[in-house]
Amino acid sequence: MRLCAARTGQLVSYSSLATDLGVSPNTVKSWLSVLNASNIVFLLEPYFENLGKRIVKTPKLYIRDTGLCSYLLGQRTSEDLVRSPMPGAIFETHVLGQIVRHCTNQGRRRDFYFYRDHHGREVDFLIPSVGRFALIECKWAESPGATHRGFSELESLVGIDRIISQTIVTPERGSRRASEKVAIADSIALGFLSNP
Repeated sequence: MRLCAARTGQLVSYSSLATDLGVSPNTVKSWLSVLNASNIVFLLEPYFENLGKRIVKTPKLYIRDTGLCSYLLGQRTSEDLVRSPMPGAIFETHVLGQIVRHCTNQGRRRDFYFYRDHHGREVDFLIPSVGRFALIECKWAESPGATHRGFSELESLVGIDRIISQTIVTPERGSRRASEKVAIADSIALGFLSNP
C-alpha cells in the first residue's frame, strides 16, 4: 500500500513494484486487482481509440482516499504535505476522487481516461461525451499558464470542434479564464463537469 501511495498519479509499473516487493509482476497485478475491486485504488485507463500507437497503454494508479494516501506517506499535517515532493500528485488524486464522486452522484458510468503520448504530452483527465471531449489538467500552482501542450496536441489530433472544454484545476477557490479556450477552476465547484 505504501508503494502504491508513493506512486499515486503515475503510470503503473508492475515490474518495478514486483522488484521492490520481491514478488512476480503477475502477483502484483493480482494484488492491484483486489485493491481496485475494493475501491482502495483506482486504475485509470489511457484513451487510445482512433489515436494510434503513439499513446501509452499502461494505466495510471491512484489511491482513492487522499487521507489514507497521505498517512501512508507519513504526512500528518498540511505543512507535511506542502513540504513533501508529492503535493501535485496528491492534488491530482483529489481531483480524480471529485470526478468519480460526481459521476456516481449523477448516475453516470465512469467513462473517463487520461491521455499521454510518447513525447510526454499529456492531459490528466479526458471525459468523452458523444464523440466530443472535456479536457482537465491539474496544476498545484495557483497561477498556471494560459496554454497547455497536452490540450494543443489533442486539439490537433481530434479537431478543435470536438473539444467541449479545456480546464486547468488549481487549489485556488473560484473560476476564471486563463485564455479564450482555457478555463481555470477549483476542484470543489466541479463546474468543469457541467458541460459533458
